[in-house]
Amino acid sequence: MDGRSRARQLVALGREAHELDLLAQHTRHRYQAGEHLPGDRAVAAPPLPTHTFGTWLLRRSCRAVCTSTTVAPSWRRRARAKSRGSASARKAHPRRDPGSGVAARSAARIRLLTTTLATHQGARSKYRRGGATRVGQRSRRHPSGQNYRPMLSEAQLRDDGAGLVPASTGWCAMNARDARWFHRPGRGDSLPLTGCDEFEAETYFPMLGMSIQVLPPGEPNGTYHWETEQEDFLVLAGEALLIVEGQERPLRQWDFVHCPPETRHVFVGVGAQRCVILAASSRQFQKDGPWGFYCADEVARRYNASAPEDTQDNGLAYARFPPAQPTRYRDGLLPH
Repeated sequence: MDGRSRARQLVALGREAHELDLLAQHTRHRYQAGEHLPGDRAVAAPPLPTHTFGTWLLRRSCRAVCTSTTVAPSWRRRARAKSRGSASARKAHPRRDPGSGVAARSAARIRLLTTTLATHQGARSKYRRGGATRVGQRSRRHPSGQNYRPMLSEAQLRDDGAGLVPASTGWCAMNARDARWFHRPGRGDSLPLTGCDEFEAETYFPMLGMSIQVLPPGEPNGTYHWETEQEDFLVLAGEALLIVEGQERPLRQWDFVHCPPETRHVFVGVGAQRCVILAASSRQFQKDGPWGFYCADEVARRYNASAPEDTQDNGLAYARFPPAQPTRYRDGLLPH
């Protein structure tokens, strides 16, 4: 099996185990919280995994495969060379050579994951359907005849002085005008819908990042960069200039932009009015590896959107801009 086939198999198995982890956590939370039908008594958590083995294995497997020189993308090799000082410092490492155990470790992971999945396959199917029988009891059903499924709790929202922000996990509904905004001198205004820092993002919105960005004419939304995860954008109002892979592409209302991983890009507001962009990106597997790079680019430099050099240093990439400040929504930022 070549490196790429092994990578695909490991990722597929890892995602299956990650799904099992999420199911186990959700089911354990339901039963430990004592959620049950009226007249029912609380029971212990069902015998499902209580750790995040699948997530761990997926990340470790992907990292092991990616460090093999047969499948490592060029950006990872360049980043590794920079971190070690020079290309001559990139001598072979026994754990990173493709012929020194990667295949054996990958096969061992596959066997371990396959065994775990086989052990819990039946339990996972039962609890997904809600049809598992509790110890010492008959299976309970909702009066409607459907299997009982408790409702998820609603997240608490608090006003931090600049607008509403989440204060607990759960579902929520909130108007953008009531939320906390950030004014970014030279980069317009932004509403980070799914957390403005690492704590909020990882605690309340660990899988998806979304924001609304409002750009006056002539201002970029950030620094030219690429990320290891997919990013997507929708122009809600106004016009923008997309700088992507060294090219300029004009955008207007309702234009959609898809950026696969490693797509270099940045947006600049143009036209006679503010441009409003909805941005979304995956963040689930980003925290365990290099998130991406800010890039130096001559086209982006013409719009004050280029980093001074290729870097992962946020401070260096945004040194030309004053710090962003939290603020309440200002009338006129969003279209009526």
